[in-house]
Amino acid sequence: MGFEEFRRRFAQDETLYPRRILAEADSNISIDARYGPPKSCSVGKWWETRQQCSDDGVHKPMMAGISGCKGGAFSIVVSGGYEDGKDNGETFIYIGTGRKWNSSFGGHGPQVEDQSMEHSHNKALKSQETGRYVRVVRGPNPASPWAPLYGYRYDGLYTITEAWEDKGISGHTVCKFRFVRNPGQPPLTHRSLKQTK
Repeated sequence: MGFEEFRRRFAQDETLYPRRILAEADSNISIDARYGPPKSCSVGKWWETRQQCSDDGVHKPMMAGISGCKGGAFSIVVSGGYEDGKDNGETFIYIGTGRKWNSSFGGHGPQVEDQSMEHSHNKALKSQETGRYVRVVRGPNPASPWAPLYGYRYDGLYTITEAWEDKGISGHTVCKFRFVRNPGQPPLTHRSLKQTK
């Protein structure tokens, strides 16, 4: 028996290679724990700090709002840092990264140059091509009734249904991504804008 025949027989042994894993390998979808629902927590989990969210593995970067690779985004943090973003809870428009004046990391400032879909973080937001779900963490944003006033909350899995470039409020090009929440998840937390917590 030649090597190729041996390899084929070996690969057909479902005790070693379950069909699900083989199907995913055949469709070039890697098995990566950073995609999909986190094992460490459920929808609605709240953290006081971004470090705690990172420690739980839901969104690892401490500063970047987008976590991903060439295969797509793992997670994002929505915190109202860009003036062109719009949060409607079950859907929202997320603004990509880049070209924002910022005197300190995580601060809010105006757009000073055009963004580009070629930026590596913006390239990662291609869920509409890959079909992969993106974890969404909402950070503090007093302007949105869907966001906590402080801390960070895991709000479940969303799919990017549309991506485009547009002129922003500042007059510069921004990358926009439409996120739609996947059905069958626990309801989102909504607060009155008058609430203090």
